Amino acid sequence: MNVSMLVSVGDRCGIADYSRALRDGMAGLVDVTVVPVWDQVEPWDSYLTRSARQLNDADLVHIQHEYSFWGSVLPGQNKFFKQVRTIHRPIVMTAHTLDPAEKVLGLDLPGTPVRRVAKRILASVPAYRRQIEQETFEVAKIIIIHDIGAAAKLKLRGIDESKIRVIPMGVPAIHAEGASGAEFREQFGLAGKRLVVVFGFVRPGRGYEAAMDALSELGPDTALVIAGGPQTEAQTVYLNELLSMIESRGMKDRVIVTGYLKDEMVAGAMRAADVVLCSQEAGTGSYSVQVALAYGRPILASDLPCFTYPEREHGCVLTYERANPADLNAKLKLMLEDEDVRERLSARALTCATDHTWARIAERTVEVYREVLSSC
Repeated sequence: MNVSMLVSVGDRCGIADYSRALRDGMAGLVDVTVVPVWDQVEPWDSYLTRSARQLNDADLVHIQHEYSFWGSVLPGQNKFFKQVRTIHRPIVMTAHTLDPAEKVLGLDLPGTPVRRVAKRILASVPAYRRQIEQETFEVAKIIIIHDIGAAAKLKLRGIDESKIRVIPMGVPAIHAEGASGAEFREQFGLAGKRLVVVFGFVRPGRGYEAAMDALSELGPDTALVIAGGPQTEAQTVYLNELLSMIESRGMKDRVIVTGYLKDEMVAGAMRAADVVLCSQEAGTGSYSVQVALAYGRPILASDLPCFTYPEREHGCVLTYERANPADLNAKLKLMLEDEDVRERLSARALTCATDHTWARIAERTVEVYREVLSSC
């Protein structure tokens, strides 16, 4: 079986990392050709023609979808549907984000009042909303999502349940030769501190503000580490606002923003963490959680379905109510002060990691490919 995988191939892209791990896990099961969404160098129209040949040489095309990969989502500027129309093979899609039209348009990001009003009007147009929230996914024979909460969202949008498959993210291998926790602490001046680590690209919606509120209730021996940096220009604007907020709150010595970390230093951040906090406010899965599971870290996460599911099924995550700051404060304090709780969560994290290797996730994905091809 030959599969073309259409995906971003950026060096600093979690979905690109996901796709590489999935492809490696499928070695020996299927032949995978990676086709970049766009190389950003060749003119779009000529690249579209060339990529179409690569995509259609396969038996099946697997699209790793995230709205931003195809540039602007404004009408007439969205390249996604133009590219899909060149594909004449069955499509499987992994939906990495199921954001509503307002978020896809960036209404939660800074912008001029005129542009914000125009985008708000556009988001209210039924045909546009349907295209973004429903038609994007209906191009696929089968849609893979990472948790049952995402499956419920798709069904509410009118997607036929028979097209939906829940396959969680795989847990990556640890960086065995990466930095130690002591080396990470030394590099960022954190010796002797209890560390709450939020890992991943710095962007709105990750709950940093709530994390800082919780930190203010803890002693000066506890620090918040924002382990990551921005990925886009808009995220850089947000990071500057966040840094100003940190300074205005007088927390510059207790909140550390590391900037982008290479894999060896991600290992150090994980090994140094007393608690890994996943405080995001929306989402259908989190590579940050998968990395924390790989290193067997105690994880505290918001009560999104993608986090309550592993809590319920594996006991490897403790969740708190997003709308209840007191619950976040209490559970964070509990985890920092109760070694037994941390050890229990760590042990279950390692068990979950063993059960969700990329080899196992790859096998389940290949089963979906076979299902699609057998129905054609």
